[in-house]
Amino acid sequence: MGATAERDDCGEARALVERRCGAFLARYGFAFAGCASFGSGQNLSWQAIYASGRCQALFEFEDGAYGCALGAPGTPPPRVDIMRERDGRDGWYDVTELVRFATGRRVLSRRVLRRLLDGKLDQLTWLGGVLEQHAGVLLGLFAPAQPAWHERFMHHRTRRR
Repeated sequence: MGATAERDDCGEARALVERRCGAFLARYGFAFAGCASFGSGQNLSWQAIYASGRCQALFEFEDGAYGCALGAPGTPPPRVDIMRERDGRDGWYDVTELVRFATGRRVLSRRVLRRLLDGKLDQLTWLGGVLEQHAGVLLGLFAPAQPAWHERFMHHRTRRR
């Protein structure tokens, strides 16, 4: 999975993800598949990938922000040194946008955003809760019998801009 960290950044990243999102990962059979990091100190970025039979979960950290995206099994990891908007073009779909696409509901409300910005809510813990609460709909998108939704998702993303 790209350039693996020489330091123990990946160990720390893995421990953090599993502490904050471990209930979802365990409940739905995700196993650690790899980690990569880039930079150091204030400029540290990392990615940790967990895989299940149905999809992969990508957890990212860059510039003090966490992200989580889902991709089909076998989707190659994105470049670790650039945390981009996960809009599906690289095979990775931002979890909050997938929920909005599938349910029509925003999970990142102004109230939640304010709590995140004020430091009253931990972003990775919140993402773990989003995964738990919407696991059925999220994992259902990656079910083998699920009709192709990727083009509809891209149209959904384009309409929102």
